Amino acid sequence: MEHGDPPPAALQGEWHFGYVSPIEYYDPTTGKYAEASGTSAILHLNPDGTFTGSSISVITVGACSTKLLVISDGLLKFNGQSMTKIDKHVKFSMLETCSGKVTTGGTLTNKTSTWKVEGEGDAAVLTITDDQGATGRWNRPRVVTAPGDPQPGKTYTLSGTLTAPSGHSLYGTAVIVCPKATGCEHGGDKTKWFKTGSELNATTWEIKGMTDEPYLVYAWQDVDHNKEFSVGDWFDKAFASGNGVITNPAAGTSVHFVMEEITEE
Repeated sequence: MEHGDPPPAALQGEWHFGYVSPIEYYDPTTGKYAEASGTSAILHLNPDGTFTGSSISVITVGACSTKLLVISDGLLKFNGQSMTKIDKHVKFSMLETCSGKVTTGGTLTNKTSTWKVEGEGDAAVLTITDDQGATGRWNRPRVVTAPGDPQPGKTYTLSGTLTAPSGHSLYGTAVIVCPKATGCEHGGDKTKWFKTGSELNATTWEIKGMTDEPYLVYAWQDVDHNKEFSVGDWFDKAFASGNGVITNPAAGTSVHFVMEEITEE
């Protein structure tokens, strides 16, 4: 496996970026607001000199939105405060909601920027300035304390991506997390889920409020809406093969699901 330059210790790990436009569009006919414009991104800078990144952007004008998802990975090169990301794989999907047009593709690039980390631990802020002078501020995943805990403990965020074959919509796909020790039926409020509203064949997901313990994590698209595992539903490949993904969110890793259709019992 090819590796790049190991990032400085302060850079390693997961970083989040997010922006929501203050402009909202209101439809007096329906009495509803249109989807807000904004961008959300997750970047992992790994000790072996590789990176993974995912971002989703929504641009809304009136009642129409354009949704753009980019998933990438590659190598890192460092020279002092200069960081170059060398793409090895890029997946690009764009949906225009009013026309229903979907565009896919991916262009490999080398992006050089300068970086600066201020603060430490969960309070650290990473400032990245690209070669055009545009600046973005990235934060560590948000950590909150458990309410009512006399000795407040940390909770964690687990995130990742969902992808399916070209042309398949992931709309309604759920990512479910259950404590390994109890399973989903007896997990109580520790059993959590995320459901995507994306109509693309690739998107990101995030579940917050998880504790420091192993979880079973799987993805399921209940195509016939019968709330039962059925032929014709879609599952992530690991779960469909009978293995499933076991991970501890405290480890700070992300989970990337590839979906497939179940064609037989």
